[in-house]
Amino acid sequence: MALHAIDHNNIPYMVEGITTVEEQLNGDDSLTIELTDSPINKDVIKNITESWKFSGVEGNNDRTVYVVKRKAVSTIGKFKKLVINAIPLFNEVFNTTRLYNYYEGEFTADAVLSSLFNGSGFTYQLPPTFTSSKYIESYGDGQTKLEIFNNVLETFELEFKVNGNTVELSKYLVNRPDYIISDTINAANVQQEIDGFNFYTYAKGYADVTDGDPNSLAGISREYTHPLASVPGVGKKHAPPLRLSEETDPAKLEAALKTYVDNSLKVSITSDFISLRKQYPEAVPKKADEVMFVANNISYKQMVRIVGITTKRNHMGDIITQSVTYGDQPLAKRHKANVNFATQFINELVKGRRTISSTMLDSAISTATSLILNAKTQLDFTSSLGIVAKNPDNPQEMVVFNSAGLGISKNGGKTFRNAITGAGMVADVITSGTLNTQLVKIEGTTGAFVITGDTLTSVDVKNPDKKTVISAGNVSVWGGGFSAYRPSGVPWTVNGVPKNELVVQRIWFTSPGVSHTGQMFQSANTTPSSFEAAYFNHNGSKLTFTMAYTLAPNSASSSVYGFIRVREFGATGTPKEWMAQVLVKRGSIDYISESVDIGEPGYEERSFYLEFWIDPASAPSNTMAVRCNKIAQRG
Repeated sequence: MALHAIDHNNIPYMVEGITTVEEQLNGDDSLTIELTDSPINKDVIKNITESWKFSGVEGNNDRTVYVVKRKAVSTIGKFKKLVINAIPLFNEVFNTTRLYNYYEGEFTADAVLSSLFNGSGFTYQLPPTFTSSKYIESYGDGQTKLEIFNNVLETFELEFKVNGNTVELSKYLVNRPDYIISDTINAANVQQEIDGFNFYTYAKGYADVTDGDPNSLAGISREYTHPLASVPGVGKKHAPPLRLSEETDPAKLEAALKTYVDNSLKVSITSDFISLRKQYPEAVPKKADEVMFVANNISYKQMVRIVGITTKRNHMGDIITQSVTYGDQPLAKRHKANVNFATQFINELVKGRRTISSTMLDSAISTATSLILNAKTQLDFTSSLGIVAKNPDNPQEMVVFNSAGLGISKNGGKTFRNAITGAGMVADVITSGTLNTQLVKIEGTTGAFVITGDTLTSVDVKNPDKKTVISAGNVSVWGGGFSAYRPSGVPWTVNGVPKNELVVQRIWFTSPGVSHTGQMFQSANTTPSSFEAAYFNHNGSKLTFTMAYTLAPNSASSSVYGFIRVREFGATGTPKEWMAQVLVKRGSIDYISESVDIGEPGYEERSFYLEFWIDPASAPSNTMAVRCNKIAQRG
């Protein structure tokens, strides 16, 4: 089992569960782990808390360590479920350590990074040919190392990836692997997102100018116009001026202007990645890969760069699903990044580390004044009722806005009906028309019941993975959100899991040295020895069984240790295995029952050996006897 939880004393514990890793190029990678109180987990998950660590997410060879930052506990029927959010150890270390000394001067990237990584447990690598005319003028004074590190990335236009304990930095991380991504081979559910909210076709740039001085005093000024500006339906869309205060090279300002405008239209492609490692072992997506992407359904064929990967795995590290983002980040993730940047910007303003230029303030004041003066031509700000808006074609129709809310009147203000109050919008004032659910979302107070577009969705607010979606001609249920009962009222399926047991075919399959006494198989072997083989189509998620065991009467000892194992063979992927060490006693028959997670049903054929043997460290002349009382699939 690959997935391990590591306590505060660095003691590892094997656990089983589902992991989801979100990777972003130069972004905040994160890990979500879902654990239930299975027999393997139950003694561990009750102790997991903040600052525990997890490793082995991608398999036995994965040495990436994640630190727990948040956990949430819920119940699924009689079982307990733990959802854990964790971040890479590098992010944790750099976000929880600070530089208290204040450094002021002209510092190169290497100088700043050297002070950041000193004593951190991590090392860094800059490209051998890295040069830059830029400097960081000040840092420290209580800033976290992560804040300073992000400033280095922004100032020197660097990207990074963490490889073990080494942080590799580059001007432009790029891999050119030998595979393509196509919706006819290894991509599904392709989505293209085009964000034109900050799309510009024209910009002016200023360089060699002192902070605080207006742009008109800049030593260098340039402008750039995109070819799309000549298209009648597009035209000139002015971007905010680009200001590179310390730049003295006109060519670099021109290049920066072109990049600034050309990249203002954000295009991202997201798709599910179908892992075909047996057929295409080299087709393993990694951040910064540049590959040919072909999506025939949307007529898209272009060399793209992988900027984000979301991967769901089981506890063995086997991939369950994988989603890849190519090009720019999707709008929602850019918005989150922008909010984080804005928060940091405001904090630096409060601490006096940043200033706002007078030209920026003058522009904001002018714009606000213009908006207010324009509004006065449509609104009455002097009424005792509040802000009053009258229909110029019919003065009897009025809208009033005051501290009580928004009211509407059809009789010149004699009576009003509330339209919007502090409690929300009043549906009674909607006079006619059809609510177009392509434009409007209807939802309950908790968000558990939503109608949008042509789809009705019901979600368990305590477990968002548990939901039911009804669309035209189709009902889909996830996360066990389905129960059905027989006419007698006895449950047939509860929370998506059938209550009945599924057949498992068994045959005698004895190793040398194993015999049958009529009731039990017995052997004095000290190496794994099979006594039965089980065959079945994979229709359930659990393999349940009960074994009986004892020490034969002619044994030399009164008790010895032995082993019982259920081992898969003939598997195409990683074989499942369960093993227990038991104390075998002469004169009494003991029992062990277990339920082994064999993964979500795929309806393929599965095969398992049932094995037993005596601990080689035990005294000689002992014979262990076992039998399988029951074996079945459930769930």
